[in-house]
Amino acid sequence: MSNRKEERAILSLGYDNFVMADRIVAVQPSTSLPSKRLREQAEKENRLLDATAGRKTRAIVVTDSGHVILSSFTPLKITQRLNPDSVSKKDAHAERCELEWKEGEFAS
Repeated sequence: MSNRKEERAILSLGYDNFVMADRIVAVQPSTSLPSKRLREQAEKENRLLDATAGRKTRAIVVTDSGHVILSSFTPLKITQRLNPDSVSKKDAHAERCELEWKEGEFAS
């Protein structure tokens, strides 16, 4: 037996906010009506954590403990950080193009 503790992956949700990756159950966009209901219910039950640092909420992360975490990262970016091999490079390029479009610069 080894005295080493098992290493667990930690996921950054931005702005010095972190969550254990193995505790994440779902990542979804914040714009849908079910997401908004989930957010409201979590707030009523004191299970809502805001990790946006005052920025626009783009994703809702649900943990196995029932906590709901608001993030300003997109669901795609969080998914890429969870498992970099699961999301294609084409999707990542599309996200960069969308971000540059919003900022007024264009991707090549």
